[in-house]
This record gives sequence, C-alpha cells and structure tokens, in this order.
Amino acid sequence: MKWYTARDGQRQGPFDDATFHELARRGELQPRDLVWHSGAPAWREAQSVRGLLPTAAIEEPPPPRKPRKPRRGFSDCARMYAS
Repeated sequence: MKWYTARDGQRQGPFDDATFHELARRGELQPRDLVWHSGAPAWREAQSVRGLLPTAAIEEPPPPRKPRKPRRGFSDCARMYAS
C-alpha cells in the first residue's frame, strides 16, 4: 500500500507501509497531519488511523471539570447566624 501525508498544504509521498510507520514512530507524523492511502475514500487525520501513533501523541480532549459546589450567598450566612 502507498501512503501520502499532508501538512500545511504540502503533500509528501508515496511511502511504503514500513517507511510510513517509521515516520510515525519517530514522531515525524503529527496527530493532525492528513494521511491518505491508495484505495481510501478521503484524507483523514493521522490520529484517526488505529495503531499508527503512540497513544501519548494522540490529542485527547481534556477531562471534564468537576462540578463546583454552590457557594453560600450572604442570605444563607445571615440565616445561619440569625438563629
């Protein structure tokens, strides 16, 4: 299979499978670089190719924030001390 890469509008390739995977292993292929291989319907991000990039290189969304506890307002404090 022949692979091509694209970054900032610059296309490179073709690369054979071994060379393509070596580029990824060395970190020369970034998660958002576009990749395409013969027979593929469209270009896609390198991070979407299963097993291509080390998991540390794949851009994951940040974890969700913990919900904040509601702050006590002045009226809540006033009620506590009024009793």
